[in-house]
Amino acid sequence: MAGRAAGAAPAVDGTGGTGLAAGACARRRRAHRARGAPRAAHGTRRRDGGADPLFGARQPHQRDHAHADRAHRHLPAAEPDRGRVRHELRIRAADPCGHRLLVDAGQHGVHRGRAGRRVLAQALPGAHAVIRIGTAGWSLPREVQDRFAPGDSHLARYASVFPVAEINSSFHRPHQRSLYAKWAAAVPEDFRFCAKLPKTVTHERRLVGCEDLLDAFLDQAGGLGGKLACLLVQLPPSFAFDHALADAFLRALRARFAGALALEPRHATWFDAEADALLRHWEVARVLADPVRHDAGRLPGGWPRRVYLRLHGTPRVYYSAYEDAVLRALAARMRQAEAEGADVWCIFDNTASGAAAGDALALQRLLEPGR
Repeated sequence: MAGRAAGAAPAVDGTGGTGLAAGACARRRRAHRARGAPRAAHGTRRRDGGADPLFGARQPHQRDHAHADRAHRHLPAAEPDRGRVRHELRIRAADPCGHRLLVDAGQHGVHRGRAGRRVLAQALPGAHAVIRIGTAGWSLPREVQDRFAPGDSHLARYASVFPVAEINSSFHRPHQRSLYAKWAAAVPEDFRFCAKLPKTVTHERRLVGCEDLLDAFLDQAGGLGGKLACLLVQLPPSFAFDHALADAFLRALRARFAGALALEPRHATWFDAEADALLRHWEVARVLADPVRHDAGRLPGGWPRRVYLRLHGTPRVYYSAYEDAVLRALAARMRQAEAEGADVWCIFDNTASGAAAGDALALQRLLEPGR
């Protein structure tokens, strides 16, 4: 991913940690900045001593009555406004300790997952929300391997600590369904995967006439069974927003997959009201990627009930680790989003230097109850 565009910095939330600001407040802040007010730097501190979050205010969420988590599998045609959301993890929006880490779960209470991983899965009245932290792939650098339980594979050891992984290799080449099934068998029942759509769909056919490719990919990834929770669609930097094309593609994808969708656009035309409205219609989260390419990309977008973060490393993409102050700011903002009822997925992709696992561990510690 290319470096940060001039003047673009991760967003600063002015809510002071009291919850997500309403849309009007966000518009007032943007107008204030447009008049030349200085913007706080990445990871700087507010005067009240709190760390500025990495992403800013989102619009108030709508109640999710659709397919977001209804089924994590390859499905026949399904309209996005039908069905019921499967209850996984519920928190009270007003709960000051509403940072219940780690995974979605089908049981109530607190229990121990495989290899002693602590899984907090308390069902409470209120908004449906969950925080998932993981990395792209499941490589375990030598310096952090002692933080993971023994296991038959890197994936099994990884899953003893993290509740989610992003499969990026599916972008570059197809995998046999049996391999996906092997990965699913290596992790606990409450573990979830996000699989990246193949480049043949996004970069070669550029979302046009790719139904056969989607069918083949979903048949392969279907080996994950119910552990396939999300699909990631990353578009090339040259891919401008085209309403008719995007609508047709998302309609075809939604007819085949009822789980969570995250789209990472990199062209400036995707960061306006029209594109955002289309993503909301199909309940697709617009990825907040760091480094930020365009100023409007400093905020999450699309479907407001899901925040999907992909942290590629700053300043050196894919290599740089994140400073502690930045991770603290991110943890605070993730708690806010969760308290507002948004699922939060945070994937570290600064894997080239092995920094991703360490950053994910550090962020996970910051989100532990009582921190």
